[in-house]
Amino acid sequence: MKPTPALASALILTASRLVGRAIAVDPRFPPTGPFKMTVLAPDQPAIHYSPVKASGGYFYINKPTNSTCGDVEPILDGPTADGGALSTYGDGREDTQQTFLDISGAAGGIFSYLGPLYKALTFDHIADEFSRVAGDDISQLYYEDAGWLACPTGNDPADGVYVVYADKAYGHAVGREECIPFGIRTDAVEGEGLRVCEYL
Repeated sequence: MKPTPALASALILTASRLVGRAIAVDPRFPPTGPFKMTVLAPDQPAIHYSPVKASGGYFYINKPTNSTCGDVEPILDGPTADGGALSTYGDGREDTQQTFLDISGAAGGIFSYLGPLYKALTFDHIADEFSRVAGDDISQLYYEDAGWLACPTGNDPADGVYVVYADKAYGHAVGREECIPFGIRTDAVEGEGLRVCEYL
């Protein structure tokens, strides 16, 4: 039986926490430092290995990033395996944009960032339940120790654009059956690849 992405993610998370820091970490996928997000959905070739991008305050798959750097893959920084907050990369000098899960009724657990829609967090924005866990050859981003959902945007289904929700925070009464479970691999960004951008 082939494991689902959610099961594979859970196994990696459990194993890495059991072994702790004894795991030899692949330098491409460390547990800390700036990173880009890559979709892991082996049974879904339309999105597998696609970058997760940012536009209008939300994270998407197959939609161009809207930023001061153009259509780039967003660079994020944080959290550790112990959990915490996640923000855009700011090189220690620039302002960063906080990411969060918007669990308000209309948003229903959508993966979001400050800037275009909100200038500050509100009571229904959860910003401290992210974790980043490294195994021996991969590191992944989680929300409340679980994976993610790629859900059609509601526009033309043929355009292949999906908006990202946290699996555990998904709160819409309908529509979950149309979403694709997936994992987010965190790929290290170093040197000349590091760019400070504002995501619009």
